[in-house]
Amino acid sequence: MVKPDINGALQDEFIPVPAPKRKRRRKAALLMQVDIEEQAVVKSENEDLNLHVSLCEQRYKDLEGRIDGLEQRLIKVEDQISALKASTQAGFSDIKLLLEKQNSARTTQMIATIGSIVVAVVGVIGYIITRT
Repeated sequence: MVKPDINGALQDEFIPVPAPKRKRRRKAALLMQVDIEEQAVVKSENEDLNLHVSLCEQRYKDLEGRIDGLEQRLIKVEDQISALKASTQAGFSDIKLLLEKQNSARTTQMIATIGSIVVAVVGVIGYIITRT
């Protein structure tokens, strides 16, 4: 909404929009519920060794699953890096081959040019000798 300020210039009016309170309350309630449940589990775990052992076993299985997932992702990254390295090396070998061909073509061109100059100089010298 546009409204004039004290000097008469037009300015946009800033209208703050409050965040919905229901979501905050719901989220806070869920966090409290989870916290209460965790406290109950910890209390039970402290009192019951079998529960502690089974929870630790589950936690280790979860950790092992996460580590296996990370290992698989690292293998994929390693494979991608290896493929990138191979394609880069192939590209560099192609560039090297093109540069070698270009250098050999230059050498051939230089030899032909020098040969032409030598022939022209010999021709001029021959012409001068035959005319004198």
